[in-house]
Amino acid sequence: MGDHYLPQYYLRGFVESEDSEVIFRYEKGQGDYLRTGIKNVAHESKFYSDEVESYLANEIENRANPVLKKIRELRSVDAEEKRLLARYIVAMMKRVPHSKQEARRMLNDMIDPALDELASTFRQIAENEPDLKSAAEMRLLEIQQIREQKKIKPEVIWHRTIAPETTPQVSWAVEAMTWQFFFTKSDAFITSDNPVFFFKEIGIGNDSSELVFPVSTKVVLLGSWMTNSKAGFHRAKEQQVREFNKRIASSLTRYAFYCQGIQWVSKLINRKKFTLARVARNGKLPTSGSTQPNERRTF
Repeated sequence: MGDHYLPQYYLRGFVESEDSEVIFRYEKGQGDYLRTGIKNVAHESKFYSDEVESYLANEIENRANPVLKKIRELRSVDAEEKRLLARYIVAMMKRVPHSKQEARRMLNDMIDPALDELASTFRQIAENEPDLKSAAEMRLLEIQQIREQKKIKPEVIWHRTIAPETTPQVSWAVEAMTWQFFFTKSDAFITSDNPVFFFKEIGIGNDSSELVFPVSTKVVLLGSWMTNSKAGFHRAKEQQVREFNKRIASSLTRYAFYCQGIQWVSKLINRKKFTLARVARNGKLPTSGSTQPNERRTF
C-alpha cells in the first residue's frame, strides 16, 4: 500500500454508506467506474518521504478530522477549528498529484535556463582561456550529467513546500475568507484527486476570489471575500450543486470519487469544456488570459 494523497478519513465522507468503506472511483477519459475500498484509491507508492507522511498525519489530519466530523454533522465551528481546517485545506492543495506535477514543471523551467547559462559561460572559458580549458570542459561534462541523470529531484523541493507554514499568506487568506457551507439532504457532491478549487487566474486573496472544497457528499465549503455573504450553513439549490460539481470536475488530475456508480459523474468529468459561473454573487468569472480584477490580495 502506498501513501494516500487524499486522507482516508476525508474519503469516508464520500463512501457508499456510513458504515461502509466502499467508494466509487471514476477515471477521466474512461466511461466506467471502479467500486472498491478507500484503502485502494488515492495513493501512490513512495509518494511522500517518511517525514512528510508523519507530518501530514500528526500535524494536519489528526487535528482537522474532528472539525470535518462537526461540519459533516452540520455543526458550527469556532475560530480555532476554522484555523485548523484552513491549514488542512492549504496542505490539501499542495499534497496532491497536481501539485507534484506543477513542482516538477516549475523546477524544470528554472533549471534548464540556469544550466544553459552555465554551459554558455564555461564554453566561452574553454575557448578563450587556454589555462582553464580542462577545468571548464569538466564543468561542461558535469552539466550534461545533471541534465541526463536528473540529479535535482523535484520531489525534494515539493516536500519542503507542503507544510502550510511555508506559504503563510495563502493560509491567512483561506482562514480569513467568509466560509459558507452548502448542504443537501441527499448525496450530491463529488470530490477528486485535486479537491480544492479556486480560479488560478484570480488567485485566493483577491476581492473576487472563490474557493470550493467538498467536505462530504452532502456538504461543500465555499470561501469568498463577499462582505454580504452570510457565514454558516445554507441549503444548496440545484443550480449551486451543479456549479460546485463542475468546478471539482474541471480541475481534477485523473480521478473523481463519489458514493455511487452513476452515469452523470462519468459524463461530467469527461466534458471537454467547462463554463463556470460565480456562486458568491451574480455574474461570470473571467476566463484564462482575461484582464484581472482588483489584484491587491492576489498571491
